[in-house]
Amino acid sequence: PANFPPGVPGRGSGLYRTKSGVIVGVINLIGRVHMGAADCPFDACERAVASFANQAHFIIVDMHAEVTSEKAAIAWNFDGVVGAVLGTHTHVQTSDARLLPKGTAFITDVGMCGAGSSILGQDVGMSITRLRNGFGPPAILADDDPVVSGALLSFDPVTGVCNKIRSFCWRFPS
Repeated sequence: PANFPPGVPGRGSGLYRTKSGVIVGVINLIGRVHMGAADCPFDACERAVASFANQAHFIIVDMHAEVTSEKAAIAWNFDGVVGAVLGTHTHVQTSDARLLPKGTAFITDVGMCGAGSSILGQDVGMSITRLRNGFGPPAILADDDPVVSGALLSFDPVTGVCNKIRSFCWRFPS
């Protein structure tokens, strides 16, 4: 995430060119409520947006946070500045995909890609044992009932404004 301290591996933002030549700015932020130590996501987003210096046709923010209010606050604060704020972390898709007044698309959580017949992608029996006993076997990933969920976005490449957001959840037969 862009708001992790210096020296942490990885990078929290970048510019990416599509096959059609459109440049997309992507910013990953992590929330601070119930998520551990991190720098201010608002300040980090401002710095990342400024670093793109009019190079991006539009900007997408991945706001990885536990609480919905923190995700919504980022979206509302940057309404009209970034094209979309897509919440992640809870693995459960929300049904609130919408366009904010100044054109930023927002969904509290896009959901997960993984096993639909699972508890957050993990084996059901193992998860129940761990929750009942407070400990248990190491996490075992479930591997049945594949699900892909997310959001489809449509942007105006000239203005960077999102003109459509639609959530989706596709289940595939095993």
